Amino acid sequence: MKTTYTFALEGHSRFISEASTIREDLLEPLLENDEWEYSSRSFENIPSLKLDFRPKALGGLEVAGAVMLFLGTCFAKKVFDEFYDRLLKRPVGEMVDMIIKKVKLPDHAYLEYRDIVYFEDIDTSVVIRLLLKTTEGIDVDSLLLEGHKAAHEYLEAHGKKAEIHCHKIVDGKLDVNPGFFSSLDHIKASDREQLKTQRKF
Repeated sequence: MKTTYTFALEGHSRFISEASTIREDLLEPLLENDEWEYSSRSFENIPSLKLDFRPKALGGLEVAGAVMLFLGTCFAKKVFDEFYDRLLKRPVGEMVDMIIKKVKLPDHAYLEYRDIVYFEDIDTSVVIRLLLKTTEGIDVDSLLLEGHKAAHEYLEAHGKKAEIHCHKIVDGKLDVNPGFFSSLDHIKASDREQLKTQRKF
């Protein structure tokens, strides 16, 4: 079974320009084979995955820009095993490192990378959010794979709890317990509420 995919970017114009070029050079060539199929329409009709491109923060952390990869597959074990093997081949860590160095993020700002996986057979999405200022001492690719494994194991053990199960990786630390959301916009709203709460103290 092919894995469908599409991309999205958030950030200022320079970030989007630089990140697009790096993504096109590093990531996209590996997706141009029989295992992958580009299909933006596969995700447009899923209400929970609608995107609102407005500034956001994560629990008080300013995000300078975000690179998102939407992926479509099935939760069934055999299909997921194939999907997991495909994830192993992606140079996401190299891409993130190049973006951070090229864009030169402000000292207080984070880069966000998201894998957004829609499991069509159980109508559930998993979001793995990676937030970091540097890749030094952080194995990005291994952490992302750990995030996907944790998400799959949670769903396998507990079933669907919401439209979106979200796992965060902040500064190299993975939260194996997911947050539950109805949409990508719900995640943003939660981020804003966390920021407001922190500002009160």
